[in-house]
Formats: sequence, structure tokens, C-alpha cells
Amino acid sequence: MGFAPDEDMIMMVTAGSRGIRRAFIGFFLLWMALAVRAEDEVARFQLEKITVTGAREAAGRIVAAETLLRAGESYGEAELAQAVARVQRLPFVLAAEFSLRKGGARGTYELVIEVEEARRFFFDHTVRGTWLAQPLDLDDSVTFDEESVAVSLPGLIGLRRFIGRSGVVFAGLDSAEGLQLGFTRYDLFGRGVVVSAGVSGLLADICCAEEVLPFSLDPSFVSWTWEDAARYSVELGVPLNRTDALRLGASRRTGEGGSRRELFGTRFRFLDGFVDAAPGSDLTLDRAELKWGRDTSDDPLLPHRGSTLSAGLEWTSFTTGALQRKRLANLFTPEPLPAQEAEQLAAVISGRHHWAVTPRQTVSALGRLSVGRASLHNLPTEDGVLAREELDTFAASLGARHAVRLRRERGAQGFGDVLLESTVEVGFESTTPDLQPSRAPNPLERLEISTGLVFRNAWGRLRFVATYLDLGEVLR
Repeated sequence: MGFAPDEDMIMMVTAGSRGIRRAFIGFFLLWMALAVRAEDEVARFQLEKITVTGAREAAGRIVAAETLLRAGESYGEAELAQAVARVQRLPFVLAAEFSLRKGGARGTYELVIEVEEARRFFFDHTVRGTWLAQPLDLDDSVTFDEESVAVSLPGLIGLRRFIGRSGVVFAGLDSAEGLQLGFTRYDLFGRGVVVSAGVSGLLADICCAEEVLPFSLDPSFVSWTWEDAARYSVELGVPLNRTDALRLGASRRTGEGGSRRELFGTRFRFLDGFVDAAPGSDLTLDRAELKWGRDTSDDPLLPHRGSTLSAGLEWTSFTTGALQRKRLANLFTPEPLPAQEAEQLAAVISGRHHWAVTPRQTVSALGRLSVGRASLHNLPTEDGVLAREELDTFAASLGARHAVRLRRERGAQGFGDVLLESTVEVGFESTTPDLQPSRAPNPLERLEISTGLVFRNAWGRLRFVATYLDLGEVLR
């Protein structure tokens, strides 16, 4: 005897889901309207010369080009501040300040940009503890009393070197990606265009790469592991003005297929039957995006004021070779499954805005909205495979951040920052129709609360973060 919901119940659930969507859209659009504002300029300064101090010759050329300013032109104070903010966002710049000196001719000025350059060697390391409101099938989690704790230690150490007039090469060792190599060329064609390319591959003593698939590509909410994986990426940025740019990016992760893990599943997956790649099968995850972006923030790592907005298209594709399902009764004769394919095209808008409450404190609002269309082929389920499905996809999130600078060192004593930052964010992802292929709910809702200490010096950044994460039916 089965249970069948009546029509009134279906209408109530559908109305509730639509209400959540409308609320997210309304709050997001209201925040976007408040975040974008016009700035009036009064005084203008004609630049006779642009001088960069405190940086090596190659870095100085990149800094001067990144301002997008030209000698002989007139600029307002806000435009000069935005130019220095662009310099501040360069990965090898710790701090940048500008001043104006009188030029040789009447009514002209020399713009002096004083730069504090980062060290050639750099690091970025995080110690994160996550309290999970429900048990999730994660390798780095420990479960007790229906809750889980996960500890992760992502880290990167690297070296950068300037080559040519405006090129930077870098090499790094990442705890998740392995060895990384990359190249960035600034001021391409003398137009401020930036192009970068990179490759990363796992070292022999690091087992495998793991990545959670977007919910729209597999509503079972799964992660896949890659063995002998490599990741390739390329990015092109074309400035439209001093705050806006057009960005095109693409990446591919490919390698021999490993195991598929349903995060809402059980650790003893072979009791229910689990899916992994057949011997010799490959996995490929492709991403591409074309976006307009506006960035007026004053610091890429520790922003104090300004906005970061973007809007455009994101395309994602996931393909596998032949798959297989293993159960306790057929561990040595697994059931063959066809190759899986999934593809999504989505329109996305996202942004952050930072308000300086006091000289030491900042409050930020953040949000993201995504609407798309996904096509799934041979999606594995507990009952077999779904041969073909077309889905409408929707995702939204809203959040707030508070940061207080506990310590700041500049000048002869060195460079350093200590920051306490806290973030709360709610969001959800959903597909229509609801395929109900697994234990994962649809929509998949999320509540994340985190707080942490951030230490930054001339060599890099160290973070200690504690996070509470609740997934499932959070907003109902």
C-alpha cells in the first residue's frame, strides 16, 4: 500500500517553493539597487607624468599600465582613487597609495604611486573546522550523535618571477591540486588587456582530486574523485573603463575516473549499491564563462569599502566513461552502466558591497542569483539510470559579513594585518522537475555560519576558521 499526496498538498508545496524564490529575487534585486550608486566629481587634475616608487622595474611597468591612466589627460579624484584600487588588487601588491605633485607646467601634476611589493615567495594556508548539522559522506569528517565534524587544511606555497616587460610566471604546490604552473601577461597590445594560463597536476604521493558536482548536473548531490588528474585553465580580461571589464574564462579537469559518492548517503555504500567508473574510464569537467564585471573594492583579500559586481553566462559540462554499480552480492561482477553526460547553461548575477562602519570595521552584503537550463543523460539512480532529462535550474543566496581589523602594521616595522571576520549566508538550489533520484532534498537549502582569524604579512595569508553548515530543508 503506497502513499499518494493529494492535489492540495502538492499546491501548498509548490506555492511554498515559489514563495522562497520570489523572496530571494526580491531581496537580491533590492540589495543590487542599493549597492550601485553614482559618484559626483568636481575637481579634475591634468597629469603630466605618472611615477611608480617602491617596486622593481618590471613590477613598476605593470603597475603604471594597470592604472589605465595616460599622461596628458585630466582625471577626477575618484578616478585616481579607482586607478590605485586597481593597483591594490594586483596579486603582487601589498599596499598602494597615491599623491599629487605640481608638474613643470602651470596647472599640471605628477601622479606618484607608492607601492609595497609582496615577496617573491608566497603562501596561503587555511585551517578549517566544520560542524555539519547532519552526517555527510565525507572522507575528512567524523560522525557522532547524528552530527559530523570535518577538518580541512588547504594550503599553497609558491614562487613568482617577472619576465619581459609585463609578464609574470609562477609555480606552486597546492595541497589539493598538486604542482601548479602558470603565466600572466599584463597590458597586452598596450590596452590593459590581461591574459593568463595555468596547469596543475597531482603528485604521485597525493592520492586523488575530489570535487562536488553542481547540484543541477547531478541532483543526487555527489562528489567524484579523479585519479592522475590534471587541470587546465585560461582567462582573458578586457578593461572597458577604470572599473568595468569583460572577462572570458575556461577550465578543464580531466583524468582517470574514480568513485562517485552521494554526500547524503551512508559510509557503507556497498550495502545499498554504489556507482564508480569502470576500469579505464575517464572523467572530464569543463567550465566556461563570459561575464561583465565591475570592481571598486579597495583590497582583494581584506576589502574595506567598494563593490564587486558581475553578470553573464556560465556553461558547465560533465562527462564520464562507462560506469558500474557494485553491491555486496556482486562485488566481483558489477552491473555495467552507460556513460553519464550532463550540461548546463545559466545566466548568473552576483555581487558584494562593503561599507566602512568605522576605520577598523567593515560590514558587507553578498548575493548570487542563477537561472539556467540543464540536460542530463544516463543519470545513475538507485533504480537504474534516467536516460534523458531536461531541467530548469535555479539557485540563489544572500549573506552578510562583518570584519574588524585587530592589528595593522605599515612602514619601517614591516607589513602585517590581523583581521577577525564573520559571515552568515543562506541559499538554495533547485531543479524542475524534481527527479528525486536519491536522499538529497530538492530544493537543496543551505545555512552557513563562519568566523575566523586572518593573519596577513608580506609573505602571504594564514586563516583559522570555524564553520557551522546545515544542508537540506533549512528555510522551511
